Amino acid sequence: MLSFKFISSSGGVASYYESEDDNYAKDGPNGQWEGRGAEALGLAGGVERAAFKNLLDGRLPSGEQIRKRMTHRQGDGKESAPRLGIDFTFSAPKSVSIAALVNGDAHMLHAHDEAVRAAIVMLEGKAIARKKVNGVSYRQNTHNLVVAAFRHDLSRAQDPQLHTHAVVMNMTQRDDLQWVALTNDEMLKSVKLIGAFYRSELAQRLVKMGYEIRSTRDGFELAGVSDQAINMFSKRSQKIESVLAARGLDRAHASSKLKQKITSGTRPKKTDADRAQLRGEWTAARGTLAD
Repeated sequence: MLSFKFISSSGGVASYYESEDDNYAKDGPNGQWEGRGAEALGLAGGVERAAFKNLLDGRLPSGEQIRKRMTHRQGDGKESAPRLGIDFTFSAPKSVSIAALVNGDAHMLHAHDEAVRAAIVMLEGKAIARKKVNGVSYRQNTHNLVVAAFRHDLSRAQDPQLHTHAVVMNMTQRDDLQWVALTNDEMLKSVKLIGAFYRSELAQRLVKMGYEIRSTRDGFELAGVSDQAINMFSKRSQKIESVLAARGLDRAHASSKLKQKITSGTRPKKTDADRAQLRGEWTAARGTLAD
């Protein structure tokens, strides 16, 4: 699954991505830089908080400011929040999350990371910038993005949920080497396609590793993880489906826009999870996980 949301604040967001998960050391770099744009800027390895915040604000490592405060207009003409970037969130099938986080299968984490990287490359193919030549504006496909990727392991309902926030900065480098704001319409039009590509890449990697998968309405699940186990660890998904059902819809027939709206509208507040207790509860339920 792939979802997205716009980022409008750099200060709070930088802190959020560094503290939400315990997969990374609190005092050191967090996440990983991805994308050809990050490579062009000399960014590699862990994501430092200051660099992350500066890039969201449109400030390059050199100190150059590439854009002013970016805003967009709502339908009523009122100015809304600035668009500093887009959080594209890649979520693994629930059975993969169970195998990785409950059963402790590190191969699943590796397959997920590699599938996300492949999807980011595809996303870069949708990166567009505007350029003026002799007073005429046209669109240029830049094929580069600056992405900070953060892998997390919990849903807001405190279920095991392997997912990666691929935070795309609102910047790209044109062929004249100028860094400018992104034109993001092609990326947003391709969310469904890129999400399907991520799932396909993940499935192919798992099959090559020797895992058996089964087809489902939304893609695939691991053959060795029962529907009972998937339902047990899917409280967040069940909430969204109940809201859709109240409208006479399901995931297959609801629009992407509506599903995004319901996902945001039903999102509970984040809490500080007691990871040891949670993992103990997951382990206690392990006996129900296999068919």
